[in-house]
Amino acid sequence: MPLGTIDVEVPGWYPQVSNSGNFVDQDGTSYVGGLFLNSVELTASITYELRFGLAGNQRNWGVDTVIVIFGSISQIFNVQDNEALTTRSLFYNSLLNGFAGLSFHNLGGDLCGTLLDNVTVSFVPEPGTYAMLLVGLVGLRVVTRRRRQG
Repeated sequence: MPLGTIDVEVPGWYPQVSNSGNFVDQDGTSYVGGLFLNSVELTASITYELRFGLAGNQRNWGVDTVIVIFGSISQIFNVQDNEALTTRSLFYNSLLNGFAGLSFHNLGGDLCGTLLDNVTVSFVPEPGTYAMLLVGLVGLRVVTRRRRQG
């Protein structure tokens, strides 16, 4: 079964979605829904966030379905036609050091796919990291106050 095509769209092609840079039309010119694959290197025991923007097909062509996979986590997104670019997320806790796959599979096949933009992967700090930052800031405040008084 062919994997379909994706088209890279340039700024201004769908100005209602993005004028700031290139983005991906997930149902290109083959009448088979597109599959976008990549991988990222992750560190064990850290939670990562896959963040991306999805918009509807902008052609009044109905709902599109996209399966997003990040590591061993998957989620199905149903995106309305003409829906604005909306930021969405998936979280994955890496159990091992190494590479994890990520994919965006538009299940269309009608030349009117969802639009994908701003794909990023970043680690999610543990709550203890924020607590240590707060303690450090309070400590700096105390030291600064004592220096001013002394």
